[in-house]
Amino acid sequence: MSNRPAFAPQQRRRRRRVLLGAGIVAVVAGGGAVGAALWGSFVRSERAAPSGPSTPVPLNAVATQPTDRQLWPKLAARLVEQEPAMQLAPEVIRLDDVAPRLAAGEAADLLAVPDSHVTQLAAAGGLTATADLLRGRNAPTRDEFVHRLFGALSLEGVLYGLPWRWRGVALLLDSASWQRAELKLPPDHWRDDRWSLQAMAAALARFRELARADDSGPPPFRGGTRWSDWLPWLWLNDAALWRHGATTAALTEPAAVTALHSYAEWRTPPQPAPGSAGAIVMVEPTWRTVGRALKAGQVAYPLPRGVWRTTLLRSESLLLTGAAAQPDTARRALVALVTDAGQEIVAADGAGFPVWRATLAGRTLWKQWRETPSLVRALRTFIETGTYGAVPPYPSRWPEAERVLNRELGPALDGHVPVAAVVQSAAAALAPLLAASRWP
Repeated sequence: MSNRPAFAPQQRRRRRRVLLGAGIVAVVAGGGAVGAALWGSFVRSERAAPSGPSTPVPLNAVATQPTDRQLWPKLAARLVEQEPAMQLAPEVIRLDDVAPRLAAGEAADLLAVPDSHVTQLAAAGGLTATADLLRGRNAPTRDEFVHRLFGALSLEGVLYGLPWRWRGVALLLDSASWQRAELKLPPDHWRDDRWSLQAMAAALARFRELARADDSGPPPFRGGTRWSDWLPWLWLNDAALWRHGATTAALTEPAAVTALHSYAEWRTPPQPAPGSAGAIVMVEPTWRTVGRALKAGQVAYPLPRGVWRTTLLRSESLLLTGAAAQPDTARRALVALVTDAGQEIVAADGAGFPVWRATLAGRTLWKQWRETPSLVRALRTFIETGTYGAVPPYPSRWPEAERVLNRELGPALDGHVPVAAVVQSAAAALAPLLAASRWP
């Protein structure tokens, strides 16, 4: 854990230093009587001053994940323990309501949103830059975070916010299905070359063969059609959704078409056998999802190694809004929540991984699982993968681009039309959005 002291009010100590300094200057200048009077007045005022608690400063914290209804009250309680003068008032709203709310100037001191929406909110002028939070003698540094999470938190080089929770992408493998298929489970470490895209393709071919012979068996692969489901496979195949700062999509490039075609072939039709999860299921791993999977006879693995040998990371960030009623207090609260004690609460909550490296390596994350070593091994693999993962650049018109991608590519990934038939129309629909966008 960091040795950085907890934030504490400084007003009284500053006042003492100012008054004491004024008395000393008066004495040195020859006005001894005046200096003595000042000193006596200071002592009397200190004795007469009330010693009660300082007035609490309320902070409005807006989150967008439904699961945060349980998390944020815990964060608020920990923040009060660190600094009683802060009172965090958490609120959970829909992600689509964030931009209109900021545009209307409604007060929000802190804002927690997915990293994919930071450029949009910053381009609309609703955020305050936060690069200064990483400067100074007692300030945190990027090296103390999972630093690759910063890739989507800027607009044209200006930092807006700090990371505070992340997720990767993982696979849950059904042990019984692999045994029936007479296949060995892959290596349990993401750096092992034996767990590759080619190895996964061979395993899926075997599962498809068995599925044709026995319709009651589990489907080979369960994955979704949203951008967050298939985009990691573009990255693993050295393809891209778009080039950073480009005005055209990269979906029509051969590597992207091949990756999308493979993903569409792997996917099980939308209506699999009832009650069958699948031999391979793609998830965003957390303490909760992996814990449930182990109880159900599944084993957790990272994505196979690809050309880039990384995985795609998705994170949430804490932002400072331009409508903050208490900007200085909000800045101190933000730093407290993305470091040290705040990250311990994130670790214990189990809905995502901490961004603070000391917490990732500390006892808080592991002590509650000390009796389940297989879970610890699996999650440590994902954490290690995450520190080497990558974050895509998101344009400021991302929310509209997301809707275009889901609309245009969904039918192809469901197997209704060929991928090659839709990438051109998807790229054409994205072009005006990319041309009008600003970038990290």
